[in-house]
Formats: sequence, structure tokens, C-alpha cells
Amino acid sequence: MQISSHAIPGGVTAARSNFVSLVGALNRSRIQRTVSGAMRAKERHLADLERQRKQLRRVIRQRQTARRLFSLWHTIHIPLGLTLFLIAFVHIGAAIYYAFLLN
Repeated sequence: MQISSHAIPGGVTAARSNFVSLVGALNRSRIQRTVSGAMRAKERHLADLERQRKQLRRVIRQRQTARRLFSLWHTIHIPLGLTLFLIAFVHIGAAIYYAFLLN
């Protein structure tokens, strides 16, 4: 005995329609999971980039501070060093003068 699609209201057409809509829903769900996974991966990548950006900014600030301090150090160190060399040469000259030339 064969059941025709007319014997059941909606028949095979309704079953086929339900099957197609079920397959479509599964495909949409899979696509959403894929997109969702891709979005999570992009979010992780963006979070990593943001962490790197913050770290680089911190390094830049530290190096700027070190450069300012080094510049200040040179402002004091170079004149002080030149003065000490000048005093050393004066001292050597005076020692030679008093040791050998006064006799």
C-alpha cells in the first residue's frame, strides 16, 4: 500500500519543507559558530595588540625619562669634568714648579 501525499494534510511537501528549514537552521547555526569563533579570535588578537601598545608606550615613557635624566647629568658632568682636568693640570704644573724650579 502506498500513501499518497494527498492522504496526509500537507503530506510530503510539509515534511520536505520542515527538513529544508531544519537544514537551513543547522547551517545558520554552524555559520554563526564559525563567525563567533572568528570574532573571538579577532578579539583576542586585538587584546594582544592593545597589551603590546600599552607596553610599548610604557617603554617609550621610560626611555624619555632616562634621556631627560641623562641630558641633565651631562649638563652637570661635562663642566665638572673639564674643571677637574684643568685643576689637575694646574696641580701638576705647580708641583713641577715647586719641586724643580725653586732649587
